[in-house]
Amino acid sequence: GCGDVKDDSSAADSTAAAAVKTESVETPPELPEIEPVPVPEGGWTDETINDVTYINGKKINFPCKFKDLGEGFEIIKNDDFELNKKTKTVLAAVSYYGEIIASCKLRDCEDTNNLEEKELIYICFAPGLADEYSSDVPDKWPINVNGVTIGSSLDDCEKNFGLELGSFDDDDFNRFNDIRGEEVQILFVLDEDNGVDRLYVENIEKE
Repeated sequence: GCGDVKDDSSAADSTAAAAVKTESVETPPELPEIEPVPVPEGGWTDETINDVTYINGKKINFPCKFKDLGEGFEIIKNDDFELNKKTKTVLAAVSYYGEIIASCKLRDCEDTNNLEEKELIYICFAPGLADEYSSDVPDKWPINVNGVTIGSSLDDCEKNFGLELGSFDDDDFNRFNDIRGEEVQILFVLDEDNGVDRLYVENIEKE
């Protein structure tokens, strides 16, 4: 009889261990609230942009390697995956803890091996991608640029980026807007509700 009990408890232990393991894989971390800083007086530079750009809750120094995005991010080889042998770039969907929420472009790719080690040309976060792949849209997006993230308002963008944007009702309204340094730009796209609907962190390519 003792043997049976022992087996039961070890089975329970292993089940508990499995549950803990699954939990850690599937649950994104609690992301910190990011307090915006005042817009730099001399305008934005690579350094000041990097200083306020958080991916996965930590500051990112762009351009960076895919693996620098941190835990939970994965390159997905689905129908949209593309290696361009001429430009040596890869276009791919990106999942975060199993949900596709971004796309990226990587440079210096001779083939499709070791893509995590490659440098990002850009990463674009977009709710539309989640819809397209019928993933859940996260409650909190793992991207934050000086307090601006997916769903942020036009007011937040103007205030936190130091821009005058107009609104969707204006003739001169531009859906695509950016702040940029020499090599790094943050491109954000506003939807009809004047909310951020796409957010790119991008390495400006030298012509």
